[in-house]
Amino acid sequence: MPTLRELQNAFRAEVLAMQALPEAARATPFILEDGLGAPERLQIHRNHIYTTLSEALAGIYPAVQAMVGEAFFQAVANRFVAEAPPSEPMLYSYGDQFAAFLAGFGPATGLPYLPDLARLEWALHSSFHAPDEDALTSEALGAVPQDALSELNLFPHSSARLLRSKWPVAALWQATRAPDADIVAGVDLDAGGTDLFVLRAGDDVQFWALPAGEWIWLERCAAGEGLANAAAAATACDASFDLAAALTANLARGSFAPIRATGPESNVRVND
Repeated sequence: MPTLRELQNAFRAEVLAMQALPEAARATPFILEDGLGAPERLQIHRNHIYTTLSEALAGIYPAVQAMVGEAFFQAVANRFVAEAPPSEPMLYSYGDQFAAFLAGFGPATGLPYLPDLARLEWALHSSFHAPDEDALTSEALGAVPQDALSELNLFPHSSARLLRSKWPVAALWQATRAPDADIVAGVDLDAGGTDLFVLRAGDDVQFWALPAGEWIWLERCAAGEGLANAAAAATACDASFDLAAALTANLARGSFAPIRATGPESNVRVND
């Protein structure tokens, strides 16, 4: 007779398995029949798990689903559920590995921009569910002594996300929102990449395409660099970078967390 842990592991493996397991690895021999046979009882659990998790993924990644079609998305979602089941009891946190999974999913190799489109959708989703936090105001920044500004750490807001892609993922995302059978036809895939900044304002999540210098500046701020060093890195990347203009724009957006005596760990997610 297996231990409880062994039985639980066997049940988990058999529920998630997409093909029959060897007899020694199955839980069905230990499932009591009660009006239904053990395989049928197990199938009820399997159907519920796959349906619930694939629907959750479809809710997080509607642009990916629109790009590949419902049938293809269902197939890839089922494969993902089998290979990467939840590790936390919160459904909204499930699916963070989906973009990486797509990058290694053979049938999707003809759509090389698909993983980055998924990364954008996860950034939007995770930004929406980020913890509430006040934003840094221009008044609070103005109260910082001038001689302390160069070393000041401005950490991004808890809902801020940075995403860099070599594909025009913003245009692809926008195209999936239109009822068009050929989504990609209206997007110039040779238009080059884009640097995006995602942020929640109230109940609305928005994103902006940023100049390379501003994106690098925000990335360096997220990494804990002081304003002077972050601005130097931005200028090295983009000679047209204007620190004053970037500060003004991002204070207006609410891009930064309040200034604290000791800086928090950066909670911005950077996806290259």
